[in-house]
Amino acid sequence: MKGEPGLANWRIYAEPERQQRLRHRRAFGRDRCQRQLQHRGLTPGSYTFREVLKTGWTCSYPANCKWVVTLTSHQVDTGNDFGNWTPPRRKARSFEDLNANGVQGLRLRSDC
Repeated sequence: MKGEPGLANWRIYAEPERQQRLRHRRAFGRDRCQRQLQHRGLTPGSYTFREVLKTGWTCSYPANCKWVVTLTSHQVDTGNDFGNWTPPRRKARSFEDLNANGVQGLRLRSDC
């Protein structure tokens, strides 16, 4: 996902396959520019990494929104990114164009 900005302050959970229970490992930003996340203190083994989605966001990558990775001693695993998107919004308002110039002018006080 080159060229797309990183997202700050997101959490990734590391779930050990052998324990089959969710164990929280707080992800933290290592580089503010790239927004890289790291999990420290993991032991060798298989893990499922899942992202905690924020309200209003949808996971677009990977398709099942999780990575299953087997880690060995001293291994640094990379490339297991998560893609997210939020729906676009549009803000607009209507105004009475009294002079038909297409520009909203000064608002006059109204009793309504």
